[in-house]
Amino acid sequence: MATLALGAAVEVAAAAPVVWFMPSVATLQVNFNDNVVDTVSRWPRSYGSISETGGRARVPCTTGYAAYARLTSACAESTVGR
Repeated sequence: MATLALGAAVEVAAAAPVVWFMPSVATLQVNFNDNVVDTVSRWPRSYGSISETGGRARVPCTTGYAAYARLTSACAESTVGR
């Protein structure tokens, strides 16, 4: 088996830093006083028979599945070019 001698390793570019993006706490605050679940902008990943009643979020305690859900995972955003 033939071997090939390689030259010394050289760094040609530095890696860009990664910044984690999470919504601000202000966007996550909700008072549940309108009795309407906002599944478009506040709780897009919710499922099951969730509801808002009397200023409270309600998730049924049954054998089925239900939850208020905002995000499925954190998002990473590169800072290259900033």
